[in-house]
Amino acid sequence: MYTLVFSVLWTALMAIGVFFISSEVEYQQQEQLFKVVFTLTPFAGLLFIWDSVRKLRRYRSVRFESLDNETVYIWTELNGTEKRSTVDPRVQWDIDDRNFADP
Repeated sequence: MYTLVFSVLWTALMAIGVFFISSEVEYQQQEQLFKVVFTLTPFAGLLFIWDSVRKLRRYRSVRFESLDNETVYIWTELNGTEKRSTVDPRVQWDIDDRNFADP
C-alpha cells in the first residue's frame, strides 16, 4: 500500500515538475537527449504504479479456510494462478519488499 501511495505521489510531482521546468529558458537550451529523458521520467512512475497495484491485489486476495483443524491460506498469484499454503504468504511478501535492495 505504501509503495502505491509513494508511486502515485512521485509520478504526480514529477509530472508537475516537468510541466513547469519545461517552460524555463535554461531547459530549452539543454541537449535533446536530456529533454527527452527528463520528459519521460514521470512515465517510469506509471510502471511502479502498475506493479504496486498488482502486488496490492495479490495481498488483498489472501483468504483462509479451516480444513481438518488446520488453516489453509488461499490467494491469487501475480500471474493469475491460485495458490494454497499452510503458512501466511503475506509475511514473506513483506520481508521481500523491505529487502528489495539487498542481493
